[in-house]
Amino acid sequence: MTAGAARPPSLPEPFAERLVTAADDGLQLSLYRLREGKDGAPALLWGHANGFPAGGYAPLLRLLARDFRVYAYDARGHGGSGLPDGEPDFDRYAADLDLVCRTVLADAGGGPLFYASHSFCGVAGLRLAGVFGREPWEAFTAFEPPISPPLDHPARDFSVAASRELSGMARRRRPRWADPETFRLALAERDAYRRFDPEALAGHCRGSLHPTEAGDWRLACPGPLEAHNYEAALDPSTYEGLARIARPVTFVASVDGGATGNPSWAATVQADCAERVPNGRLATFSHAGHLVPFEDPPRCAAEVSRMLAGN
Repeated sequence: MTAGAARPPSLPEPFAERLVTAADDGLQLSLYRLREGKDGAPALLWGHANGFPAGGYAPLLRLLARDFRVYAYDARGHGGSGLPDGEPDFDRYAADLDLVCRTVLADAGGGPLFYASHSFCGVAGLRLAGVFGREPWEAFTAFEPPISPPLDHPARDFSVAASRELSGMARRRRPRWADPETFRLALAERDAYRRFDPEALAGHCRGSLHPTEAGDWRLACPGPLEAHNYEAALDPSTYEGLARIARPVTFVASVDGGATGNPSWAATVQADCAERVPNGRLATFSHAGHLVPFEDPPRCAAEVSRMLAGN
């Protein structure tokens, strides 16, 4: 396969049409347009978490299609997008998101665009807005983006320690599996995945693996790349740029971690982030953890759709 070329899509063809667009370095990004959707509705772009493809969010995307014309994308090195040469920083992820947003706006006919994201792709959106001054959306809902604060902030040490722990776990991730079903059965036994919507877990496993010439399956997002992204998110300049964001941003935080606990430190900084954004708002989810978009799609869809009412 050519370096940077698009790989098999993470959302199945009957569910979404893929639109491949090339970044300025030639790497191909996979953007998906759901086949379901509300005629004449505004566009919504969905961004995924680190190490997770767009394919795992199908139950949530289907619900969002009641109110929006829904698009989703795979960041470079994830799902159906090309593998990068080297380790991208969040300037690169932000530039890719800007390109994807322009592609969506053109495809949707120039109507209003809204953005919603889970974890990792939220950092790209906040960096695009706060550091580069580009806000192609009307409003933005971010589910626990891991925005690490400056060195003198009380939460800095916690964010660094937790991110490095997650990075170590990612580097130890098993890179190859017999097939997606074997992967699904293994994940279903782990606490972090027990509460996933069954369709979400199956979609995650299909979209996270690609077949190899040896007959087995390899992770679409290699462990070292996932690990790098955890550490790259520690750049405090994204936090510092929050005060320059003009559009409304809702930060969603899980306040108690739910039955399986909250594996992300990001929940602890969402209130602070919401205060720094001039039009920021905090929404709290009780009895939920960092992976709530996979566990409770209806609750998350209702929060995202609040953007249409301006609150």
